[in-house]
Amino acid sequence: MTAKDGWSGRSRKKALNGRAPLLLLHRSYQNSSRLPELADHLARIHGDALGLGTVIRLPRISSKKASEVSRSFERVPVRIVDPELWRGDCLGWPGAKELTATELSWNYIRDVPVKPGRLWIKSVLDLQEDYDASVLLSPTGWVSEANGAKSLQRALATIDEARSLRSGQNLWANLTLDSKWLTDASLRNTLIDELVESDLTDWYLRFWWPDVSPRYGQLQEATILTGYRDLVRAAALEDRRLYLPNSGLTGWLMGAIGAAGFSTGQAWDEQAFAAQRIVRRSPGQKPTPRIPRYFDSTLLHTVEFSEHERLTELSGHLTLETPYSREVSSGGHTPERASLHYLAAVADLVASTAGKRRANRTHARVKAAREFIKSLDKIDQPTGINSPSHLTLWPKMLR
Repeated sequence: MTAKDGWSGRSRKKALNGRAPLLLLHRSYQNSSRLPELADHLARIHGDALGLGTVIRLPRISSKKASEVSRSFERVPVRIVDPELWRGDCLGWPGAKELTATELSWNYIRDVPVKPGRLWIKSVLDLQEDYDASVLLSPTGWVSEANGAKSLQRALATIDEARSLRSGQNLWANLTLDSKWLTDASLRNTLIDELVESDLTDWYLRFWWPDVSPRYGQLQEATILTGYRDLVRAAALEDRRLYLPNSGLTGWLMGAIGAAGFSTGQAWDEQAFAAQRIVRRSPGQKPTPRIPRYFDSTLLHTVEFSEHERLTELSGHLTLETPYSREVSSGGHTPERASLHYLAAVADLVASTAGKRRANRTHARVKAAREFIKSLDKIDQPTGINSPSHLTLWPKMLR
């Protein structure tokens, strides 16, 4: 990419060299028409301080829509077309549901083979290129923790086959795993051993979390976070670039420790790859009204919009202004404006803590958030779903 292409941010080569954090923006199912506009805006204001990429979640949209979306992202240098093979995998993703009609319209995912053959592997790689991916993900899905070493070896064999088909191209090892691979020492060590012994540099690792509460909150499972920390540190020591899709601010936190990048999006399941709480309603009962939410950069937490407005009136609160926060101020809160503001705020957070002292800068942001809370009278402190309780845990991860 050059300036004449209309792109002001890091080139693909620079975005992938690991010297600046890479923020991957998931294309959501709803409220996503302005995502290309957002990407251009972030490239202009952050320039070389931030690597940017986009992710198309292939099986959740039609082929026609995928073509439209890929064209809209053509200026973004890092473009991922994620086949999300764990959705159709026969190896046991706990969140598996019957495939939708749209998902079934994609031949590759209707019957994901236990032992993928060369032709099927090639078809999945070809498909990513058909929709203009500039980085390829290996055609690998769920890696079961049951008999974990064998499951991992099976996935690595598929990756090797994919590499033989796309020698010299940007191809990342793409694995989706249960969080037990982080919390169980034996599984974690098995993963680390394979990661550091392999000559593969780039790893795209998605971990299935337990239910995160509150919704749009932050992961607070200390054992999972500690497992992430151990994995990320081991990868960084061996010059492996580790990308953490669907990890939201957990991915940002791990960037301070050595992760090369992470992804997030406007929708909750793009911010957290996690079990979803089932809400049962009686026949005829109306759905619970949607809570207007807003990402508060001072708290590093998504809160109720009314709570954000209250907090802005308190001494010490610093409001991040983005084009989308200005739209909220002038035209009112909408899910689209709030979600675009969230992505702009996360990009600001990533860029502002980038550099050689990333861990120190990240720790300073977390410390500032905690000190703001402590500065408030008890009656003014946010409570319930608005309380950033993850802030008590995060400093321990940065030690």
